[in-house]
Amino acid sequence: MLIYYVKEALDRWEPRIKVREIEVSTASGGGTLLAEIKYTVRDTHNERSIVYPFYLMGEDG
Repeated sequence: MLIYYVKEALDRWEPRIKVREIEVSTASGGGTLLAEIKYTVRDTHNERSIVYPFYLMGEDG
């Protein structure tokens, strides 16, 4: 689900890039999902990537 929602948000709100691939993994220790987003900058055709952490909150937070 994370891949779907990240791609939908980037397609809608970030017109400067074209998303090529999104991979999700868990960080050591748990509690964090890491989304590696591979994309191309539309104007320059440069390929780039970024790893964005999503911190999972328990039922209390």
